[in-house]
Amino acid sequence: MGIIAANIHGRHRATAFAIFSAGAPVGGGSGMVLGGVLTAYTPTTWRPVMWILAGLAAVIVVVAVFSVPHDPKKERQTNSIDWLGAALVTVGLVLIQFTVSDGMSAPKGWRTPCE
Repeated sequence: MGIIAANIHGRHRATAFAIFSAGAPVGGGSGMVLGGVLTAYTPTTWRPVMWILAGLAAVIVVVAVFSVPHDPKKERQTNSIDWLGAALVTVGLVLIQFTVSDGMSAPKGWRTPCE
């Protein structure tokens, strides 16, 4: 949404927000229909689903290559990456994921000291 707000102005902005907001319900509905069709008409293995999704991804890539405009060339920025901050965020997110996933199976549940 931030990209839409920063780069699209005027009447086109309302259209872009409407299309973006319509994506979730359209995707949810079409996903359920496609899932039902795949369940009804494919063998009971995962291979047909992967082939169909790989073909869909290939079509999307080809369409994107020809329809998404290239970014204009910009001068090189001299900003550096905050490696310490990136490492701390990564470690923090890994620890949060560990706590959430291991909390129920710990010996004392959420009362275990490491949780």
